Amino acid sequence: MTDTQDHQYVLGTDDTELARLGLQHHLWSACAHEAWERARIRPGQRVLDVGCGPAYAAADLALLVGPTGHVQGVDESGPFIAAARRRADALGLTNCTFTKGDVRDLAGAGVLEESFDAAWARWVLCFIADYEDVVAGVARALKPGGVFIVQDYHNWQGMRIFPDSEIYDRVKKASGRAWVDRGGNPDLVAHLLPLVRRLGLEQVDLRIHQRIARPGSSLWAWPDSYWRSFVPRLVASGHVTQAESDEFFRAWDKYSRNPDTLLQPPPVYELIVRKPR
Repeated sequence: MTDTQDHQYVLGTDDTELARLGLQHHLWSACAHEAWERARIRPGQRVLDVGCGPAYAAADLALLVGPTGHVQGVDESGPFIAAARRRADALGLTNCTFTKGDVRDLAGAGVLEESFDAAWARWVLCFIADYEDVVAGVARALKPGGVFIVQDYHNWQGMRIFPDSEIYDRVKKASGRAWVDRGGNPDLVAHLLPLVRRLGLEQVDLRIHQRIARPGSSLWAWPDSYWRSFVPRLVASGHVTQAESDEFFRAWDKYSRNPDTLLQPPPVYELIVRKPR
């Protein structure tokens, strides 16, 4: 995609989102590493990070594959790619490269066919209308026996808070509408199952990660940072009014002070598929 299309990502690519993505990766890092272990990512392998963003996961993957391996990240956002390169330089990682390109056209981004042992995509496909093109491109990029690990959403609107709140539900639904209006699909994973079968990929593992966030817990920072970043964008896009935003944050601040609040974040589904040998 061109520079003018960098902001297709519904949550933005500014410094606020860079910080939020870093927090999100930290909170979900253990889950990612467990998936990589199940997929048998190991030293010497070549890994493709699809929609790598500012390279929080890619940096971890580069450490796993070691100096004899390589990680290639692809992302449409110029600011994210610049941040990814800065992160790699700061960590002294010489075994990773980052390319600004459209993940729907991995070949156009310089990704060669049958050149990767593994590919990784977390919270990427749910933002892309043409996710089928992405998965097909990944299938071509994998070597025979290569694996594709996806962590993404299904039943995103199942995110619940207790005690119930009408304004929370209203803003949650508006958030989902904004996502869909930009071409995304917050209920993605079930659509992947027939797609990977049509592409001839073999399912290795399918599981769900459902967690609970409580005020004062480390995970509470995940929805807190999401709403504080995204609700102002919903006002700017016209999906909620400023009055609704103000009402939401009054309620959210009360929730954040209430030790009895219970938040069920959206479930994260994990799918691992393999290209036949």
